Amino acid sequence: IEKFNPEIEECCTAGDFRLHLEGTPCNVWNKSATRVLVNSFMEVHKEYNANDEIVREMVSKKCAAVVRSTITRYKTGKKVHTVDSLKEERKTKNKAERKRALFHRRRDLTYFYPALQPQRRKLDLLGVAGMSSDEEEKVGGRRQWRILAPRWRATRVTGWLRYFDALYDRARELSGDARGSHPRHRGSARRTSENIKFVRGLPRNAYRQSWLGSLVDIENVVKPTANISWTHDEKIIEWVHFNLDACCVNPDYQVGPGPE
Repeated sequence: IEKFNPEIEECCTAGDFRLHLEGTPCNVWNKSATRVLVNSFMEVHKEYNANDEIVREMVSKKCAAVVRSTITRYKTGKKVHTVDSLKEERKTKNKAERKRALFHRRRDLTYFYPALQPQRRKLDLLGVAGMSSDEEEKVGGRRQWRILAPRWRATRVTGWLRYFDALYDRARELSGDARGSHPRHRGSARRTSENIKFVRGLPRNAYRQSWLGSLVDIENVVKPTANISWTHDEKIIEWVHFNLDACCVNPDYQVGPGPE
């Protein structure tokens, strides 16, 4: 593998196909193996035009995905699962599931409140990845979930999201819906997540300006679009402030029920 030179020949043949399972999908050897896989596919499936760049690119992406999944399965199978590692995996999965549920719960509200319908597209732009995560901690012997806001997300977006949660909590209270878990007490959003991933292509004012300022090539890395308004219909704002305590919609609220 160390002596392999892709400029001379490919790493293997279709008849003697070999992946570098200990390496990354994008290393020189596995890139060569992917090309071998693509060429073999095109030779077998004559119905595809091998000279069509679009077709070839599509096949290349599929083959690259096969290589990635094969290497991932191999490495996953080699892991030694201890009790602690299994607990950590479960913790990570549960956190991801809570983010997903939070996104869909907010989005579902846009179908029930006509004044929220124009906000649906903004939620879709943020997606699940744009939601806050949380971590459990004990305060005075009581379980509490500390919100971890994305480090890249502007506080104006956090405030905008608060209204969805305030409406959800109020609707559940009025309906007397006691199904599911009891409301979890979640702390303030003053801490940010350590996750370095971010959502590309959002309006520029959806990003924290200090975070943008820490980047070198904002236009190509983040690909921000034109600013938009992160505000709600006046009726929504008035209703929330009339019916609920201000802490429910303030981005820096201290402690209260409900997500974010």
